Amino acid sequence: MAPFFSGIPVTTTDRSFLKTVDGRKKNELVHINGFSSDLDRELCNQENIKKVLEENSGEVSLALKISNTDRSVCAMLSGDIARAHGNRGFKGKVKLEFRGSAGQSFGAFLLPGLDV
Repeated sequence: MAPFFSGIPVTTTDRSFLKTVDGRKKNELVHINGFSSDLDRELCNQENIKKVLEENSGEVSLALKISNTDRSVCAMLSGDIARAHGNRGFKGKVKLEFRGSAGQSFGAFLLPGLDV
């Protein structure tokens, strides 16, 4: 009898589970980032943040205003990091300082390397 967890991929080296049965990437089928706040989209479009994500190294720091309509801020950025580097493979550092009142689920989906 095989161990209970046999067949589970080592996700640090095997990312094949991110593909669908027909070989397409899941992000080609799954809705991505359409309902995030303007602030979340702004973060993901920051050139300095994109550079750190692409190079998987370096550090970027930003200070931004936030309001209670900015719900689940950083979820979209965490998703971008996870798609590119998995849950623990990101070697860069993104430091964000928010000023104001955050909305529901602020920082609920942070990954290592993303400090708020």
